[in-house]
Amino acid sequence: MFSKGEMDVLSSVANGFDRVPSISERIGKSVPQVYKDIASLSGKGAASLDRGRVGLCRGAFMARLADVLRNSDYARVALSGAGLDILAELRSPGTASSVSERLSMHRTCASKKISELAAIGMVAKSGRAYSINDAMWPFLRGMADSYADSESAEDPRAPPGSRIIYRCREYVLFEDMRDHDYPLTAFSRYGEFGISFYPGTRYYMSGGGGSSLEDVFAHSLRAISAGGSWRLRMMALILYAKHRGALSSVDHPVRAEMDAVLRGERVKGWVKLSEMQERADMYGVVLRRLENTVRFCRHLRNSKQKMPRGCARTCSVAGLS
Repeated sequence: MFSKGEMDVLSSVANGFDRVPSISERIGKSVPQVYKDIASLSGKGAASLDRGRVGLCRGAFMARLADVLRNSDYARVALSGAGLDILAELRSPGTASSVSERLSMHRTCASKKISELAAIGMVAKSGRAYSINDAMWPFLRGMADSYADSESAEDPRAPPGSRIIYRCREYVLFEDMRDHDYPLTAFSRYGEFGISFYPGTRYYMSGGGGSSLEDVFAHSLRAISAGGSWRLRMMALILYAKHRGALSSVDHPVRAEMDAVLRGERVKGWVKLSEMQERADMYGVVLRRLENTVRFCRHLRNSKQKMPRGCARTCSVAGLS
């Protein structure tokens, strides 16, 4: 639910650092990045900024999360990313394989996060299965219960029983296996833009969230931020590569990660570019082209040769122009 940067902010506020400059100094991030994380937390209904002070939103889950974050500074790392979702799953014993399957995660990613939780004693292993370590963290199960309840909380704009991905004043995004009369969005509309696949559930929008290619892509990025699997990341990357000209203006941290992946960089949470290229071949999309063009642009720049006009957009994405 929360990225590492967002969890760093929550941990700081829980421990009494409620002003942006002090948060920035504590976690070693720039002030603009802290503001960006606060804005993201505000969109998730977790924190707010009022007159220069950052506060945690009210609710049982946020109150219990604050208690956990005050108890251990290492908790913010273990609970970031998929940590909270995995912890909620391990309220009953489960293996890394069963957790990854239920959360549609890559098994390696699930195993790594479970190891982080086990390293600080939040989960304990018995045989092949893991579960919450009630002996070492007696109040952790209550937080996990509150988190599960908050994730399944209903919104009057979405049908009962659906999973809320993102909500704001204008619209709500949700996923549900059932058929509804709400407009489809995110991965459920990729087929209209040349990337047909079944995402495992249906993604809907209630309200005025927009229906253009840019809106569909932006909704996908919000779904990924809410805990999307490596497979969904890969499909979003393929759509982005296919329609990069139209989608390069979509401002979101996940899209910035995509640019880094397409430059050939290794980014946490993403599989290798060569592995994703195998799937991209099914749609006639070349993911390596950006990486190769960037190398060519670097060569031209280093040798002080004139940059071809066709490289301008690619090199702009790569930060070379």
